[in-house]
Amino acid sequence: GGSATVTGSAGDHAAGAYPGSRLGVRGGIVRVGGGVGAEAAARMRRGVLVVGGSAGPFLAEGMVAGTAVVGGVIGRHAGAGMK
Repeated sequence: GGSATVTGSAGDHAAGAYPGSRLGVRGGIVRVGGGVGAEAAARMRRGVLVVGGSAGPFLAEGMVAGTAVVGGVIGRHAGAGMK
C-alpha cells in the first residue's frame, strides 16, 4: 500500500469511504498532523490512520482489520460496526 501525509487537518471522510462508495482506504497508511472530521477511516480495510489531533464522530465506523490512532479527543460512535 501507499502512504499519504497531511501536515495540517483533514476534513470529513479522511481515509474513509466517500458517500456512495462501499470502501475507504484498502491498505497503506495515512498520517494527519492535525484533526479529522466525521467518518474518518469509515469502512477502511487493512489500512492505518494516524491522527495527531482530534477526530469527529463515527471514527472507524465499519472498519475491518485496520488501525486508527488518535492523539486527541474522539467524537461519538467511534468504532460502530467495526469487525
